[in-house]
Amino acid sequence: MATQQQKFASDQVVQAMREIDSVTKQFVSSTRQAASSAAQLNILSEELKNVIGDVKSQAGSGEKPKSRDMSEIRDLIAIFRAETEEHLTRLDNGLVELEKRPGNIELARDLNREVHTLRGGPGFRIH
Repeated sequence: MATQQQKFASDQVVQAMREIDSVTKQFVSSTRQAASSAAQLNILSEELKNVIGDVKSQAGSGEKPKSRDMSEIRDLIAIFRAETEEHLTRLDNGLVELEKRPGNIELARDLNREVHTLRGGPGFRIH
């Protein structure tokens, strides 16, 4: 009987290790996507600065802004900044927690979702 229990326990450990490996691979992929997202955020930030510069330039010349007025752009920037800071804070706290509990699959999945949310948010706001 001990042999069957040992085999069952061994099979469970193997399954858990496979699941941890899968989650780890997903997390590495998400981390790479987060780095890519950070680069995209920098690009979007520069685009926003350019739009603001264009609006200011047009406002100084008396021209009507092309697509969005300055208050709408300020609102978008404020929303973007606040949401991005919240996501980055949750990611930072989650990564610290994951270091403490590396086998926490649910936490790794939560972080993966957080990265995807962070990555998708800027494009939704700008377009």
